[in-house]
Amino acid sequence: MSKKIKFNILDFSIIIFVILVILCAFFWQEIRAKVTLDDKIAEYTFVAEGLTKDEIDSFSQNDVFYFCNSGDKAGSLESFSFEKENVSLQLVDGSFVTCDGETYKLFGKIKANGKVLENGFFIANKYFAVQGKRYDLETDSVKITIELNEIKY
Repeated sequence: MSKKIKFNILDFSIIIFVILVILCAFFWQEIRAKVTLDDKIAEYTFVAEGLTKDEIDSFSQNDVFYFCNSGDKAGSLESFSFEKENVSLQLVDGSFVTCDGETYKLFGKIKANGKVLENGFFIANKYFAVQGKRYDLETDSVKITIELNEIKY
């Protein structure tokens, strides 16, 4: 004898409900960021090392930064300064000699849009911003790796 499986609307509804609950749990952060939270504007400071003089000269206030991999907007450059990096060499006798290097260190402040969740600020609603985090950013003329220092939102 063959047994027939009864399948009705209630069974179908329960299966769909379970699938939706699993999907909501998996995508909770993204759903919450898009639906319930308001956009915020944050300012974050950064340091970029190992830049050449030409790269430093290419920066100007209000330059727009984008994340290298995705092209998402990382914010606009509010202010910046730079200093020449020092190079230390150890001589054969054990003493150290310090001189100016050929590279520069860039300090800057970027203003960006994003959302605030319970665990912090997300730049462009995707990239978690926390002190010490490194990102590869680009402008129209240069690509740099920055390290976040301070985030205010």
